[in-house]
Amino acid sequence: MSWTYHQWVADLSWEYTAPYSDALGLDYSTASYSQFNLNVTYTGIKHWTIYGGVNNIFNKAPPYDPLWVNQTYLTGYDQSLYTYTGRYLQIGAKYKF
Repeated sequence: MSWTYHQWVADLSWEYTAPYSDALGLDYSTASYSQFNLNVTYTGIKHWTIYGGVNNIFNKAPPYDPLWVNQTYLTGYDQSLYTYTGRYLQIGAKYKF
């Protein structure tokens, strides 16, 4: 979803993964997963773009998947679907001349 007001732009994104069952014949299923990200940009200063954002707003961890507990990194979540870095902030500025 995107919202624009004069020189302001805000974007809210939702990343969703549906629940899934094990393909190897084990009897378990993995829960669905949602992650929300918010980014804001301001272009009201000549030649400048100022931006910031929050990824994984609710600091939600990927769903537990027992198949990945015994993998090399012992994460407990499917690394082919998720990259868990937790909530993080980003800010920056660009100057065009």
